[in-house]
Amino acid sequence: MKEKREKAIKKDLSTLATFFQIYCSGVHSSRDKDELKRRGILKRYFIKELSLCAECQRHFYYAAVKRILCPYFPKPACKKCPTICYTDGHRQFMREMMRFSGKYLMSRGRIDLIFKYFF
Repeated sequence: MKEKREKAIKKDLSTLATFFQIYCSGVHSSRDKDELKRRGILKRYFIKELSLCAECQRHFYYAAVKRILCPYFPKPACKKCPTICYTDGHRQFMREMMRFSGKYLMSRGRIDLIFKYFF
């Protein structure tokens, strides 16, 4: 059970990193980017190389910790979850980021994301 949970967390963080990379490259293209430092709890669950601006790094760390500490398994979609874990500022940023990145990926043929969105 614990191995399945850790595998799901790693997969979710990898997907989240992809979304953040697309958003930061598209929206914050003029900002300086730094490589994300895998510190604290991220050392255990996240191994992907990722370069983000300071604002996106702050939001990524917040989202990653919230995902790792989520008490639900299997984790429900955030919009269907009974517990609201994001503060308003982070929630608004995540909506904007997911909207931008999701449209980008779908317009480039990621049909699997369409099914995930609707089902």
